[in-house]
Amino acid sequence: MNEVRENLDFGQAVGFLKDGFVATNDDWNGNGMELTLELVAILLDGGETIGAQNDEFVLKTPSGKKAIGWRPSKMDILSTKWRIIGEPD
Repeated sequence: MNEVRENLDFGQAVGFLKDGFVATNDDWNGNGMELTLELVAILLDGGETIGAQNDEFVLKTPSGKKAIGWRPSKMDILSTKWRIIGEPD
């Protein structure tokens, strides 16, 4: 059975993100923006972990830059135009 993967609310999109999928929001102005949920750790220059590892939202822009720790706006949370655009690795 195929799951609905478009016109999702934020909670539904987060459910997919937790399973490793990639999402976007059709209400966003920028085409090509991608949201993932990734395990992130704070590292020292030598690669030593200095903080706890946490799941963080990561927003990838069309130019490939990543904004780690993205936080949704009220409009993002209320939107029903979330769409899954990528499968888990």
